[in-house]
Amino acid sequence: MKNGKIFGIGISDIHFGAHSPKRLKNELYGVFLKYVRVNAELLDIIVFVGDIFDKKLNFDEESGRLLISFFDELHEICLENDIQIRIIRGTLSHDLLNQVDVFKHYVHEGGIVEIFKENTTVTEFEIGDDVINFMYIPEEYPKDTELYLNDIYNQMEEYQPSMVFLHGTFDFVAFESQKIMSERPIKTAPIFDANKMISYNPGHIVAGHIHAPYSHKGTITYCNSFSRNAHGEEKKKGFISFLLDPKTNDVEVTRIYNELAPRFVTLDLNELFGGLDLPLEEKVLALNKAKERYENVRFIDSTETEEVDAALLKAAFRTDDNIKIKTKKKVVKEEVDPTYDFVFKKELPMPETISKFASIKFGKELDPEVVAEIIKKDD
Repeated sequence: MKNGKIFGIGISDIHFGAHSPKRLKNELYGVFLKYVRVNAELLDIIVFVGDIFDKKLNFDEESGRLLISFFDELHEICLENDIQIRIIRGTLSHDLLNQVDVFKHYVHEGGIVEIFKENTTVTEFEIGDDVINFMYIPEEYPKDTELYLNDIYNQMEEYQPSMVFLHGTFDFVAFESQKIMSERPIKTAPIFDANKMISYNPGHIVAGHIHAPYSHKGTITYCNSFSRNAHGEEKKKGFISFLLDPKTNDVEVTRIYNELAPRFVTLDLNELFGGLDLPLEEKVLALNKAKERYENVRFIDSTETEEVDAALLKAAFRTDDNIKIKTKKKVVKEEVDPTYDFVFKKELPMPETISKFASIKFGKELDPEVVAEIIKKDD
């Protein structure tokens, strides 16, 4: 404790291996390590609240090398400034049971690192003649959930921790992970009763796992995920800092936003076209303008784009991994009409095939040269 209060950082759900290593390095060094360096003389503790990994990493691959170089640099800063580091294992499908052991050698270098892989653990901070407790709860999958939770409540009641750090799901965000395309929740993980946890705990609870900046009654705070790698995560990303007054147990939490995180945006085709039935060329132009504004954009169709337009729009952007188009128009199987034999026999070049099909099926005349321009692959 360097300034009369315990000043710390909570960061979770970095997911090494899910992001572009080059992009993630830029974010970690440009946002997180920058914040650590600026505040190093005042910081007391940094807690990684689970899901450091996204999958099993090979440390010959770029993401594995980035993880080690990042922790080497962080560990050096923390050694020089007497900053404690705590690591909590997160979801089994991400951190795996033994993968966090890669940090074991840091435990013996300077004695500032502790790893909590299994079992709830309480540690002490000695402040003068007083002692305050921190509790660490890695994600577990108990056979008897009630027994598991009662054990946590009993420890809270006994040790009265000033802060609790856990990786898991509270009831007030129980369905949130289902909205996150990159998340792989494990059904046997317990759901924590927020109000009950608060009733047993006099301090603040910092949680990882949910990728959004949720909080509850000023007592439970989710760190948020550090960056984005999928649609459904449009909310701001980053980590938290906290300032604990050991005399009163009051905790002040501040969110630090990762403004370098890639953006994933969802736009409505109907709104993008202004509710108008624009010519196909203008629709493509509107999508291209949106593409210039956003690096990862998903278009949804709240109405029902004409079938031929929907097919052509998808074809126009089929080679662009950063563009997703989801239309509502259902494709219904029909009996094959001899009128369309030219489609199956591939008698004509694709642009002419599409133009002829559109003319016969929908009475819509399309210039084959315009169709060719729309569906051509990017160089």
